Amino acid sequence: DGQAGVCVDIKECKSLYAILTNQDITDADKTFLRDRHCGFVNGTAAVCCDLEAKRDTRSVSTVNDLLPKPEDGKCGRDTSNNRLIGGQFAKLDEYPWLVRLQYKTEDNELKFLCGGSLINERYVMTAAHCVRNPGSFELNGVRVGEYDTSKDQDCDDGDCLPKVQDILVEEIIVHPEYNSRKHKNDIALIRLNEPVQLNEFIQPICLPFSEQFKTNTFDGKRLYTSGWGTAGGGTGTPINIKQNTQFVGVNNEKCNEIYSSHNIDVGQDQLCASPKNGIDDSCKSDSGAPLMTQDPKSNKGNWYAVGVLSFGSRCGQTDWPDVFVRVSEYLDWISQTVKA
Repeated sequence: DGQAGVCVDIKECKSLYAILTNQDITDADKTFLRDRHCGFVNGTAAVCCDLEAKRDTRSVSTVNDLLPKPEDGKCGRDTSNNRLIGGQFAKLDEYPWLVRLQYKTEDNELKFLCGGSLINERYVMTAAHCVRNPGSFELNGVRVGEYDTSKDQDCDDGDCLPKVQDILVEEIIVHPEYNSRKHKNDIALIRLNEPVQLNEFIQPICLPFSEQFKTNTFDGKRLYTSGWGTAGGGTGTPINIKQNTQFVGVNNEKCNEIYSSHNIDVGQDQLCASPKNGIDDSCKSDSGAPLMTQDPKSNKGNWYAVGVLSFGSRCGQTDWPDVFVRVSEYLDWISQTVKA
C-alpha cells in the first residue's frame, strides 16, 4: 500500500496476526493476508508488516492532546456535591460521561443494548464485543445525557436535564488484537459523526495516564460502575433509571483460580471486581460500561475509567467476579487512534 514495511514472521506483526487468529475472520481478511505474503522466515509464512503495525500497541507513554486532562478541569469532574455515593439510583448529575449504544434491528427498530463512556467530544470507549457482531443488530448511534429512559425529560426538585443527544456513528475502531473466543483485548472506540455538545450533565471521563493507575491491583478497593441493566441479577425487566453500583476489586490471582474451570486466563491487561451486593451486579445491557474510581491523591475528586466491562460468568453472584479490560494497558492505542 506504499507504506514502509518489513518482511517478518506473521506472529511478529501484531495487527496481521490478530486478523489471522480471529475466529470471525472473513474471506476479505484472508485475501488481504495473502496479498501481504512476502515469503518464509525459518519455514514460517512471512508477511509485509507496516512498521507502525509491528509496534506493541499496549505500552503506556503517549498522551494525546485531544484527550481531556484532569489538571485542566475538563474530565471526570465530581458533580455530586459531596452527596453520599452508593445508593441504588445515581443522581441526575452523577456519571455524566455514561453513553448508551443504540442498535438497529432487522426490522429497523432501535434498541439499546450496551454502554460506554465519553472520553472526549468525538469518541466513546466501549467493549469490542458490543460493536463486533452484536447478534443480528447493527450499531446505529449513541445517546448521551440519559437518566430515566421512561421520561422525555428528567427533573429533580425543579432541576431538569437538557434533552438527550442522539448522535450517529462515523467510524468503529476495534482493537486490532481483539479475540472474542479468548476474551482478549475486548476494547473499541466509536468515532461520532459530530461532536457532542458538552454541558453540566454531559462530560467526558478521565483516562488513567497517572503512574498510580498502571501498577494498582485495586485488590479490595472500592470501585463503581453505572448503567441501566436489568433487575433481579439480570433475569428481570430492564431498569429505567441510571444505576449506581459499588464493586470491590479482586486480584488477578484469585480471579484466575475462579475462571480456570472455564479455561479462561485473566491476564495483566484485565481487571476483576465483584459487586459489593451480588444482586446489584452490572448485568446484560451494561457491557462496555466503565469501571470507575476517584483519584485519592486529588482534592478535586476526578473520576477515572480504569476498566471496561467485558464479561462475567454468573450475573449477580459475588463468587464470580466480573472481568474488565484494564484501560491503562491500552492508552497508547487510544492515543494513536483518536484524531481531530
